[in-house]
Amino acid sequence: MRCATFCHAKQAIILEYSLAPKHLYPEQLVQWVSVLRYLIEDGSVQPGDVILTGDSAGGHGQFRAALLVSPFTRLLMDAKSYESNAGKDHPGRA
Repeated sequence: MRCATFCHAKQAIILEYSLAPKHLYPEQLVQWVSVLRYLIEDGSVQPGDVILTGDSAGGHGQFRAALLVSPFTRLLMDAKSYESNAGKDHPGRA
């Protein structure tokens, strides 16, 4: 919770996702995406206010979930969709 205080977070959510070997990948990824979608569609959080973090196996799960929610396929970021989605799609331009 110190991280939430340091980041001036309004709330911190800790997902206790299912663990291997009983629950195999990609079940954990599906759980991450489900939580993100629920929070965003429910209006509980704005997509730009979400910070995903984790360590060990949880560290790559958030990255994969973020790619599924907001995939980037061209690193030059010069497609028209980057302009039309600029206010709602992340990662944004630096």
